[in-house]
Amino acid sequence: MSIWNKILLGFILVASLVFFWLAARVLKTHQYWRATAVKLEAELKTAQQQEVLLREGDDSAMGVREAKLALHELMVDRGRVWRNARPLQVRADNQGVNLRVATDLPDPHGIPVKAVLYIVEENDITQGGGYLGEFTVTGVGEKDLQLVPSLMLNARELQRLQQSQGPWSLYEVMPVDQREVLAELDEDEIRAMFPDTTEGEYLADRQATSAAEAGPDAPKPARQLRDYEILFGEHHKLRSMLSDQMAAAGRDLEYLEAALADAKRQEQFRRDEIARLEQEKTEEIKRQQLVTAHLEAVQAKLAEVQTGIEEVMEENRKYAGELARIQLEATRAIDAQTRRMAQASGGR
Repeated sequence: MSIWNKILLGFILVASLVFFWLAARVLKTHQYWRATAVKLEAELKTAQQQEVLLREGDDSAMGVREAKLALHELMVDRGRVWRNARPLQVRADNQGVNLRVATDLPDPHGIPVKAVLYIVEENDITQGGGYLGEFTVTGVGEKDLQLVPSLMLNARELQRLQQSQGPWSLYEVMPVDQREVLAELDEDEIRAMFPDTTEGEYLADRQATSAAEAGPDAPKPARQLRDYEILFGEHHKLRSMLSDQMAAAGRDLEYLEAALADAKRQEQFRRDEIARLEQEKTEEIKRQQLVTAHLEAVQAKLAEVQTGIEEVMEENRKYAGELARIQLEATRAIDAQTRRMAQASGGR
């Protein structure tokens, strides 16, 4: 194996170790956040149970809502009402919502700046009448008022306010829930006024109220009266919190989607890198096989050449022995000839 093959295998081993370490870190992070999520869910559930207990109460203690309703019944009356008010202008821009209302009864109207008014459209509920919202007086004219919403309006509430043509009733105090008002309505009016999820409760309360008025032995109404000011305030807070949570969830979702997209890109990059390395590995194996085959051919050729060399050397040894024999015979013949010549020269 060549040095480059060893270096490549070393790089592959190091990359594998890095991948294993990253996978272990991801698993550890997942385990940590999952444990944290379970812990936070348990704490949230406990907090929600405590919130429900504080808000609704139980047999041993009065809840916050029930205490507020009881206090409201003891301390709050209907307050003043300005009827037949007319919307003059509803302007909504980036500065907020501004409302201009005309009113002539009573004259003077006697509404001070910073007063809080609850606006109710006087049309029938089937014609779009109903509660429009809570507003704070910011300016007072001789026969008109400038108001702004005390609570932020959503798009649906703003559209309803802009489409309303009046007449309006301006309440100094939020109208209270009264059984006597429902007793004066028939079933069709109650069904039109309340959603399907609660109309059965109000119909049963109306029937119980009518029966109670008919005789002392009749069953008493069981429905708990509602303080709509508190309920609207609580609903607005919940809506605001849900809106914030939805916005935060949207941001988290965008972050997670971006992180997921980045993770997918990283995954695709790693897959491409693995595919590339697998291809390089396959090509390297092919090259290794070619080198091995070439090496075997070279070794076979070398063995053949070595065999030929040995045969040549053996023949050379034979030729060298034969040459030595011939040289020895020639030397002897020359010596014999030299002796004969020497003898012949001495005899003369």
